[in-house]
Amino acid sequence: MNIHKTTHDFSVLIPVLNESAFITSCLETIHEACIETMMTYEIFVIDGGSTDDTKKNILNFIGSNQAEECVFLLDNPKKIVSSALNIGILESNGEIIFRCDAHCVYEKNYFKVILESHKNNSEGLFNIGSLMNTEYKNKNIETLLVSEVLKMPIAIGSSFRNIELNKEKEVETVPFGSWRRKTLEKVGMFDENFIRGQDMEHNSRLNKFRGKCLLIPYRSITYFSRQDINHLLKMMYQYGFWKVQVMKKNNVFYFRPLVLFSAMIIMSFLIVAGISFKTFIPLIPILIYFGLILISVLNKKDIPVTQTIKSSKLIFQIHITYFYGMLRSIFSNIKKSNLAINDTELTR
Repeated sequence: MNIHKTTHDFSVLIPVLNESAFITSCLETIHEACIETMMTYEIFVIDGGSTDDTKKNILNFIGSNQAEECVFLLDNPKKIVSSALNIGILESNGEIIFRCDAHCVYEKNYFKVILESHKNNSEGLFNIGSLMNTEYKNKNIETLLVSEVLKMPIAIGSSFRNIELNKEKEVETVPFGSWRRKTLEKVGMFDENFIRGQDMEHNSRLNKFRGKCLLIPYRSITYFSRQDINHLLKMMYQYGFWKVQVMKKNNVFYFRPLVLFSAMIIMSFLIVAGISFKTFIPLIPILIYFGLILISVLNKKDIPVTQTIKSSKLIFQIHITYFYGMLRSIFSNIKKSNLAINDTELTR
């Protein structure tokens, strides 16, 4: 598919669904960061049928900022992120295409530093992104725990949320992403069979074309975490489910999810063995696992000591729901059943 048509230096795509609480601040910072580049740009907000005030807030922003010529609202009948991105790619005219998330605000230099990286890496195929802070919008103990736990390597592994860099680094994935149009022409657009995990699937195809994901050493995104633990755990379940689907489709393997999956299987057998043989010995590795979680939480200064047990429990819940998502995905492949749509709530 030839999607090469460029009249702007870059295009920004923002998939949204019921983001009335976040979209205005998101657009304000994106618009300001676009102006900071002193380059030609366009912003597409692709709405999946929001039932709150998301569309109203977008139109209010366009009107109050006289942005009719650079900010556009598009409809996404399929509701999912992958179809939103494909709609935006086909409508856009930028040489560089950015995907942005509505649950974030962006520093003034966000586009500038990533565009500079694309300029320095003009040869080859790249998906480039920056480091990200995780914060909470409505301050209460639950949003604090979600935000702080997501920064911990023992909860989600080492990622763009919790590492520091002093130079560009090749990684498995980057937050949201940006591509030269020639990269999308070569690798293809987003697979709309993936209700979630479309970025993982696209990055795995990028790797097959010897492309790279580059993380640049600037923390220029602030992501507002899920507002409650239930939403976080649903997200982790979905990530586990779709990770298996990516591995199946593109014949790739991811080390950390497979280690977690294997560990959970082994711990299950150890628990059964301990109960069956009425011995404490098989439970020692499990106690070590929980001990490591507890030590990591106690070393996290931003988590109150009074919330140590709740934080440790949340990390375990993240692991077990991710594992359950992978397990259910494996069974859906064995049964050749279509669990994906039924098991995945349509969210942003």
